[in-house]
Amino acid sequence: MLNMSPSKLIWLLLFLLATTACTLQQSTRKDEPDVDIFEIERLAIAAYDIGDMLESEKYYTILVQKIPKEALHWFRLGNIYARTNRPGAAVVAYQESLIRDPKLVKSWYNMGIVQLKQAAHSFNELQINTDSEHPLHEQGEKVFDGILGLIKGDKATQ
Repeated sequence: MLNMSPSKLIWLLLFLLATTACTLQQSTRKDEPDVDIFEIERLAIAAYDIGDMLESEKYYTILVQKIPKEALHWFRLGNIYARTNRPGAAVVAYQESLIRDPKLVKSWYNMGIVQLKQAAHSFNELQINTDSEHPLHEQGEKVFDGILGLIKGDKATQ
């Protein structure tokens, strides 16, 4: 047993407790501040509702990182990407939402619209970059017109 006076033993115990508490606090501390998920979600929805896509994207990105299983957050992120002209990212986000909830019909629909717009862009480029005498020029024009007929006036769901 230690041969110390009671006061030295108490000081030693207090020192050990203090250093242990500091070590535990440092080991549980994260590089990022604690986030209130409900507040982040409230801010995301508010920014989305007023059309502030950049602000909304910031919050929905945090939400999909913190709660990756929530399909609606992925869906909203897909809408943000679609509205900010990033169709590839939109399709990926819609796919992520559908992995989590394959019955989320709005994701299927919006993803289809985005993909149709991507296809229309491809067929438009075909028209620009081919000679009018090329056999695919006329067929490409028909497909392009058909796609435009499908998406004319369509607005993706919220």
